[in-house]
Amino acid sequence: MAGNQDDWFKTDETGMEGISADWGVDPDGYVFHPVIQMQVILFGGVGILAVLAMLLGLWLLRPQPRTAWIFFICGQCLNTVGDFLFINQVYLANPAIPDLLDQVFYTLGNLCFLIGLGVIFFSFRRFIQRNALINGLIVATALLILQGNMHVTNKLFGKR
Repeated sequence: MAGNQDDWFKTDETGMEGISADWGVDPDGYVFHPVIQMQVILFGGVGILAVLAMLLGLWLLRPQPRTAWIFFICGQCLNTVGDFLFINQVYLANPAIPDLLDQVFYTLGNLCFLIGLGVIFFSFRRFIQRNALINGLIVATALLILQGNMHVTNKLFGKR
């Protein structure tokens, strides 16, 4: 990694801290909070690469049910657009982006993921055992709570 640690991780204009000199976790729970330019590259790049990897996997492996994977790809695209809007609205203070537009894209993306999971569930429901269903619901609930904590809580309590 080029440059020293202070060039990559520091407190931004919102007051959120990144990795400190002792590499501790800040009070908001973020492990690190890179500068805006690095955050745009990280979130945008990873989101776009995820969509491309999913498209490549869909083309090469032809998984079944195909409809579910198309919903997953659409959901990832919508979440990537939501990340782009969030960064432009919150950190770059772009007045052209409405206040809740990023949340609309995140919600639509999560809806696409949910529909994709529903397609898979109903395609393979005769093979699913009760224990596997309970474990899946536990993991899905934990991820839903994490998603809500990351996006909705900050919006409701004004930490954005």
